[in-house]
Amino acid sequence: MNKKRKYAYAAMTSAALAIAVIIIINLIAVVVNSKLSLSLDFTKGGILEFDQTTKDVISQLDMDVRVISLVPKNDSNREMIQIDEILKKYDTMSDHISYERADAQKNPALLATYKVDGKPLEDSYNIIFETDRMNTVVSINDILIMYKDNVSENILAGALKAEHYFTSALLRVTKGSDINAYVATGHGERFSAEEFKSKILPAGGYVFHDYQIMSEAVPDNADVVIIADPKTDYSAEDIDKLAAFLSSGGSLQVFVAPTTPRLETLFGFLEEWGITVGDGFACEEDASNYTGYRYNILPQIDENDMTKAIHKDNTQLVFAYSRPVSAKNKNDITGYTIASTSDSAYIKANVSSLYDVFEAGDSKESTAVAVMATRPNYEGKMPKLFVSGSAAFLEIQANSTFYANLMASMTEQPYTIYIQPKNIVQERVAISQSTIYIYALVVIIIIPVIILAWGFIIWVKRRHL
Repeated sequence: MNKKRKYAYAAMTSAALAIAVIIIINLIAVVVNSKLSLSLDFTKGGILEFDQTTKDVISQLDMDVRVISLVPKNDSNREMIQIDEILKKYDTMSDHISYERADAQKNPALLATYKVDGKPLEDSYNIIFETDRMNTVVSINDILIMYKDNVSENILAGALKAEHYFTSALLRVTKGSDINAYVATGHGERFSAEEFKSKILPAGGYVFHDYQIMSEAVPDNADVVIIADPKTDYSAEDIDKLAAFLSSGGSLQVFVAPTTPRLETLFGFLEEWGITVGDGFACEEDASNYTGYRYNILPQIDENDMTKAIHKDNTQLVFAYSRPVSAKNKNDITGYTIASTSDSAYIKANVSSLYDVFEAGDSKESTAVAVMATRPNYEGKMPKLFVSGSAAFLEIQANSTFYANLMASMTEQPYTIYIQPKNIVQERVAISQSTIYIYALVVIIIIPVIILAWGFIIWVKRRHL
């Protein structure tokens, strides 16, 4: 056999082996990828890098969860692709999770199968999490945080709350049940049930209801009642309803602000629980204890049994524009300080003051800005009463994890979580026209020429063998 035939056979054999190796590698990759996520995450926000909370939840699953995306398969928007990749990673991380795509456009009956607030789904942009015991629906609209682009003026997706909603859904369908939170109305309260549901504590396993306290008793299925910065005082009848609710084992949250009027009846009820609401608002002298304005307090978390159950992370809380509050032991009531100022704090007496610096009439003193009281009832339950001197506390995203843990502690639920949204904003890279020409020259001309030249040199060498 001459040398040319030997080289020809060798080349054919090498090509065949290379093709076979590539096929085998692809088959192995397909099998491995069914159980291991091989996706590389180059996104700025690290959308495929799961929080430790998610990893813990997934590792502790003890029942099968079916995850079904109803999002149309032909939707190739960047956000839909990212959501699909996130769900695939949930699937690969546990044998208890199975993920599939279902086409609700071809099978509209799917929309009637799953319900939100007792009503069938209106569109296919939803993700279903279900077990043999219950299901829950996550809307795509809930997990997208939109913003207006200053250049194009288009409304774009800037962040994803997917991991928070998806991991919360896993917990809800495996461990949870609906916890009913009733948001009091009728006295000019600052927040409604819808605001708690959509902004303050979304996807936490809670069902928020508006509660008209003047016309009805606290519903029997209530787990917690929330009073958020009322503007008029409660009546004795209203207080009786709250007292009966606490006596039965329920929990109550009260949020006030420096501008909240002196509500003698409501504050008198809090006094019965050993909690005092002061006047004015707290400020910090030391810049390390506030952010921006002196009344945006970065509080100290007191060390006690109650705060150990609530403060489970290292995030810095912000109590903005907070009224002084305090709690003490009284009879069978145990009072706890949850968050407080430093010793260098002072209380501004004039809530209408345009200045946050210390002035005549102000008092230098430290104070609590959040407290709690507990009182065992005759059934062995432990009703809890939480009071925050800052109603603005609820609007600050940095406080979300703390508030989620607070709700979990007060309703005795082990599964409330909060995971920060992931940034998915696409940043523009400015490239000059000359740079574009250089890139084009390299990619379109120089690299192909080098490859052709190299191939020609090899061909010439082999031709003379």
